[in-house]
Amino acid sequence: MLPLSSLHSGRMMNILLPVCLFFLFLLYFVFGAGWYEPTKLVLRGQASSGSSLIKVRWDSGAGFNDYEQRLFQPNIQPIDGQVNISIGSTGRSLNKEVVCEAVLVDGKEIDLNTIAAEPLRTQSGLRFKDAENISFRIHATSHIAFRFRTDTSSGIAFVSVNDTRTEHDLHMDNVEAKFKQLDYWLLQPDGSFTVETNLPRYLVHVLEIINGNVASPVRLTSAELHGKGKVVDLLHGQPIELSSIRFSNVLDGMYSYFHPLQFVQQILFALFSVWLLTALLRLYSRLGGLRGCVFAEGRWWFWLMLLVSLTVFGIWLAAFWPGVMSVDSMKIWRAASLPDMYINDHPLLNVILYKYLRHLWNNVALVPITQVFLTSLLIAWFGFWLYRQGVSKSILLLWLLFILCSIPVGLYNIVLWKDIPFALLVVFWACSLVKLWHEKQQNQLSWTVEPSCALILLGLSLGLIRHNGLIYFVVLPVLLLVLGLVPLKKALTGLAVLVLTAGISFALLQSRIVDSGFFTRSIQGYSGMLKLENVAKDVKRTIHDSATVLDINTPEYQSSKFHYYFQDRYAWWFLLHSGWWDVYPYHKEVVPFPRLRQKVMQLYEQSYQKPWIWLTWNPVWLLALLPLLTLLFRWFPATAVLGTMLMAGTLPLVYLHILNWRYYYFLYFGLLFLPAFISLDFACRSSKQCASPS
Repeated sequence: MLPLSSLHSGRMMNILLPVCLFFLFLLYFVFGAGWYEPTKLVLRGQASSGSSLIKVRWDSGAGFNDYEQRLFQPNIQPIDGQVNISIGSTGRSLNKEVVCEAVLVDGKEIDLNTIAAEPLRTQSGLRFKDAENISFRIHATSHIAFRFRTDTSSGIAFVSVNDTRTEHDLHMDNVEAKFKQLDYWLLQPDGSFTVETNLPRYLVHVLEIINGNVASPVRLTSAELHGKGKVVDLLHGQPIELSSIRFSNVLDGMYSYFHPLQFVQQILFALFSVWLLTALLRLYSRLGGLRGCVFAEGRWWFWLMLLVSLTVFGIWLAAFWPGVMSVDSMKIWRAASLPDMYINDHPLLNVILYKYLRHLWNNVALVPITQVFLTSLLIAWFGFWLYRQGVSKSILLLWLLFILCSIPVGLYNIVLWKDIPFALLVVFWACSLVKLWHEKQQNQLSWTVEPSCALILLGLSLGLIRHNGLIYFVVLPVLLLVLGLVPLKKALTGLAVLVLTAGISFALLQSRIVDSGFFTRSIQGYSGMLKLENVAKDVKRTIHDSATVLDINTPEYQSSKFHYYFQDRYAWWFLLHSGWWDVYPYHKEVVPFPRLRQKVMQLYEQSYQKPWIWLTWNPVWLLALLPLLTLLFRWFPATAVLGTMLMAGTLPLVYLHILNWRYYYFLYFGLLFLPAFISLDFACRSSKQCASPS
């Protein structure tokens, strides 16, 4: 027997190690995930004429550029202390509607009731149709601004300030560029002016203020930073004749580490990290250390598949390092970068996932790295389990080659989209349900606390990582019951825990969520499309569309093609228009391996051509097998589980006529596993170890 002191020290180590790890993770998360507070630069001075031009620019590491600069021309001179304004629609575009959402005077919105009456004034602002307009006078000291809505139904607006008229096209296809603000800066009779601008929320090495028109002298009397509840005087009370002046590291004092809501998250992130790390350490010990993990029971097969998969998918990432970002990607990463921002038009859980990854490493590359690793891990884990179930090595190698040669998987792994973790979760659950069912058939199934908690979290993730994943809150308990894995009471309890946890989390964050009504509006919009008299026609259309749902060459899917072409991360004008410039510094695209990218793009272009498209983007031969083998569940029980998981997510989208190839990536990714599931069913039938679920 072990001495009592040894047992006591062992227990102490089991307690101290997680506690120490927790505080290490927490300290790393708190001090490694700081942020810059919102900061405003306020300049005051005197100009000799209305032709003065003041330029503010900053260098974040890539040198000065047009994106990271702001221009100010204080040239609006009040008449008797007031400014004459006219705004409206020119009526000269196909879409003639113009909506002015707000009029700002000296930084504050004015009550639109004071300048217009119904029907021109609406709940959304001043709405102009055809060639409608309005004129009014306002008193202002330094600044006047007009905020116009920009969308696909907006026309051309005109603004006249003291009889100087400008026109502005408000048509915008991108829904994230929601408004356009027109700023006018005033010059008082004595030549005094005040201009201000928000500064970015990232590291700024040098801030420079320049007189952009040397023919018009400017005296700068004050340059202040307003942020974090304080005012910093950059000139230290010493006015200057402005030519050019630079300041270094001006935002250092605006850096913060603590936010109450983020700190709660960091505690949860630290607890999760400790649990994950200690679980891996326990697994390592249980398998017999390094030798047991690598060589025992043929585990070298797992490591071989993992390393080969990581290598192949890593080549794709190297070609497009540090990954590819679309508009959706940038919106979610921006929310992850700010401590108090949560959105729900992209599911909240996806934002929390990105926040966790950002705490590990504040680099967008970690998202594709994680996706590459998890995809490779899923393939290796399930492939190794198939190997242990008696599936032929040659079949497994062919299946592995089939997946590794998939152009869409290689590409999607490197794009920051929620569709990738959703696809991984759908297929993981199909694999796990089959594995659990086999364990039940072999009398090896046991529900212990830690794996059960892990599966509950993964079930919650599947339901919340995409809005259409909510259907799996019903599908998973039903499959658990049908496969006989859990009794009815436990299945209902698990469902209640999932729904209750999701509801409580959503309710606690409701006040912080931007556009929290998005999901409700979406449900209302889609439910309005469902009419009882159209059911037969809709079902027929759904069956037809299901057969072509992966045909990426159809006209509806042209916008679904590889977002590398869109270059959204380098769309500087869009970032300025959307207001997302605050977290995205300027940098030039650097291609580490240009020849590799060229070769990869050649493969990509070829993948759309026949016959390769039947093996890449549109494996219609596998799609046709899926419902057939699902119906033959008595002979193909494992395949039927995969088919149920995939069709449960696919059919509602097709029925609602939501057509976007990447929304069906989970279906495509699952189809790549179909040959493996079929092989498992054949292996079970030949060994007579498995029976179909009754």
